[in-house]
Amino acid sequence: MSQNNLLVSFLGLGSAGKGYETTKYYLNTPDDFIETKFIVIAICKFYKIDQLIIFTTKSVKESASSPLSELKDELIKNKINLLEEEIIPEGKNLLEQKEIFKKILNLLEKYHDYNFYLDITHGFRSLPLIFFSSLLYLNNIYNYHIEKIFYGAYEAGDKNKKETPIFDLSYLIELIEWSTGVNLFMNRYDSFFLEKLINKKYKNLNPKSFSSLKSSFKSFSNEFSNVRVTKISEKAKSILISLDKLKKELEQDAPYLIPMLDKTKEDIDKLTLEDPKILDINQLKFQITLMEKYLEKNLILQSVVLLREFIVSLVLFKINKTDKWDDYEFRQKVIKFIFINDPFSALNDEEIEIKNSIKKIDSIDKIQHYLNSIKNIRNNFVHAGFGGKEESLDNLSNHIKQILEELKKLL
Repeated sequence: MSQNNLLVSFLGLGSAGKGYETTKYYLNTPDDFIETKFIVIAICKFYKIDQLIIFTTKSVKESASSPLSELKDELIKNKINLLEEEIIPEGKNLLEQKEIFKKILNLLEKYHDYNFYLDITHGFRSLPLIFFSSLLYLNNIYNYHIEKIFYGAYEAGDKNKKETPIFDLSYLIELIEWSTGVNLFMNRYDSFFLEKLINKKYKNLNPKSFSSLKSSFKSFSNEFSNVRVTKISEKAKSILISLDKLKKELEQDAPYLIPMLDKTKEDIDKLTLEDPKILDINQLKFQITLMEKYLEKNLILQSVVLLREFIVSLVLFKINKTDKWDDYEFRQKVIKFIFINDPFSALNDEEIEIKNSIKKIDSIDKIQHYLNSIKNIRNNFVHAGFGGKEESLDNLSNHIKQILEELKKLL
């Protein structure tokens, strides 16, 4: 038995307040059962757990039927150690419910290194929900590990044969964890939490599919956060391929995850481009979409970085120099030539051609204006707030949105 496995359960007054009836508890098949009055005995035997925490009420402890005393006797017989016996309120009002939440947190805080198994069979009134919420709360703070959640479904069993199935409700935790992971990813395209979940899921499903998905999410997240334009679409496509493969496996094992993954797929699909290495009108529209995504996710630095490069790409598109759009040195020349009033040293034939072509762009005055308007913003960001004009981030976001709307008209 693992010293770190811990079952947490509740004890009420039993059927009609007269204690609990003996039944045959089983997990997968009625043929493999453990006959006992108390489900905690069955769970501990099935999962080889020898440590228990019980939450109960004063009325149960003082009851004439003595279910708590009877349980303690059974625990001794089965060599199960009762670590804690915590008396909680009945939960008849909001004040008592808050007190229950507080007691659960205070008690379980010291067991953060344990693997938790939770039995909610005899949780009365709203107690299972309160306890479930408290463990999620502790999990978010201390990274608690909730291994299993059980419910002994007496009503679903065969009463004549006195057989009771134990339902495994652990998928509820998984559902909440994945919805949290997807939500965090959608907020910033930060895949860190999803990567942790995927590692955890290796135990149950095809490691190859999840390994591919993890790699795809991580690569996309890195490229997006670092504004590597030609790579973002490539990695987005990789996510879509991985999700399609994984979806077939999840249809049987975890169908409840599919809607969340479909939502992710729908959002990521907007960031794909047929050929991200070519500068054409689709590439420019794609970069506009990217900047809008950055602003939507409050990633203002990334939007500013891309905005400057977008203007350069726009100029290259208008002067038909798309073959050199990924040439850094060439782009630097174009930026210099956009400001046609700047003094230049002697120019070669190609540079004169570029300069003259830029002069002929109908909207060059507006392009110069927008490039100038983001200069101070960009300097403030790339120099950690020590350069350029300082503005509130809200104002900067609105300013960039306005520039984007004007730039769309130049496409």
